[in-house]
This record gives sequence, C-alpha cells and structure tokens, in this order.
Amino acid sequence: MQHSLTNCIEKELQHYFTASNKGKRKVEVKNRGEIYDLIIGQVESVVIKTTMEYCKGNQSEVARILGIHRNTLATKLKKYDIVTED
Repeated sequence: MQHSLTNCIEKELQHYFTASNKGKRKVEVKNRGEIYDLIIGQVESVVIKTTMEYCKGNQSEVARILGIHRNTLATKLKKYDIVTED
C-alpha cells in the first residue's frame, strides 16, 4: 500500500505543478508552506474520515489507532468539518 499511495501522490503533484499539455507552471505559490498545508490537509482529512467510518464513530478508538490524543482528534474533526454522531 505504501508504494501505491506514494505513486498517487507523486503523480498528482506532478500534475498540480505543470499544465498537462504545455509544461508550464500551473500554480503560483504566494505563501510559504501553502502546498504542504494543502496536501497534508487533504490526506489527513481522508485518513481521519476513513478511520472514523472504520471505528463506527468511536473517537477514542480512532485517536488510539492514529496515535493522537482524543482532544487533538476533536480539533481536527472540527477543522475538517467531519460530522460525528454524538
């Protein structure tokens, strides 16, 4: 799985940086860390959402599996607007 995920991310980044037919820069980076934050946010939100589904919404179990504190998980759920059943 590691290899396929890495390949997917690499291909998407290459696509993100260049226009598919002209080889020109496609994006203008205005803020330091902007692309990193974008990628981490997209990956992290999917990891949390998928793990929440797997654990049937049990936030303590999700936090344990992901190796983060439950309060950190709660903050990220709010940040990414992931709906939970309380």
